[in-house]
Amino acid sequence: MNDVRRRDGVDLDAEREVDLRSAWTRISERWWLPLGGLVLGAILGLLVSVGSGDVYRAEALIYLGQPFTPAGGGQLQSLQTNPKTVSEIVRSEAAIAKAAKAADMRPGQLRGNVTSTAVVQPGQVARNFTPLVEIEVRAPTKVKAEKASNAFANTVVNQVVPYIRQKMLLLETQIADDEDQLEEIDARIAELSAFRERLVSYGAGRGSGCGCQKAGAFCGCLDDVSQMAVSG
Repeated sequence: MNDVRRRDGVDLDAEREVDLRSAWTRISERWWLPLGGLVLGAILGLLVSVGSGDVYRAEALIYLGQPFTPAGGGQLQSLQTNPKTVSEIVRSEAAIAKAAKAADMRPGQLRGNVTSTAVVQPGQVARNFTPLVEIEVRAPTKVKAEKASNAFANTVVNQVVPYIRQKMLLLETQIADDEDQLEEIDARIAELSAFRERLVSYGAGRGSGCGCQKAGAFCGCLDDVSQMAVSG
């Protein structure tokens, strides 16, 4: 048995000594290895903590409107009445690029993080056309989520409501014309009232008689004219 243990000049039962001094010397000569591992671990931990942070959500509510004919007889078919309009716009690359620029984000951070949902009452099934639509955006920070959702909402509104804007401009023009006509009517009424007062003063100066009766009758005609001007 002893011959087997000592074969090849190696004593298997002999105790081996551990040279700690030489091991420490080798570690001290390559001190940058443990330091580099420590720095690398800190960087990886920071990246993991940042990447696994909270996700913020922001919602923007938009009203598409219900376009009707000028006479109000029926509803017009347009982008506003298409149930897929908002969904297609917010997923387009142009809308994503605008929202990413407004929120100081990369377009890739918004892809897949934008949804649009029709707003209906609880228990009610969404119809083909729902004018209220909610746009939801998920982003790393609250401010970025809010800016991105507002940017998406503005993009949708600018693309789907040109008819409403034209109708509003037309109505504003009509209101301005009506106000001008009212000012002209007020000016005529003021002129007629002043003329009536002069007539009454003239009749009072002439005294009683035919002239005064005629002036009173004419004043009555002026009152009728004033009423006609107001009603017109």
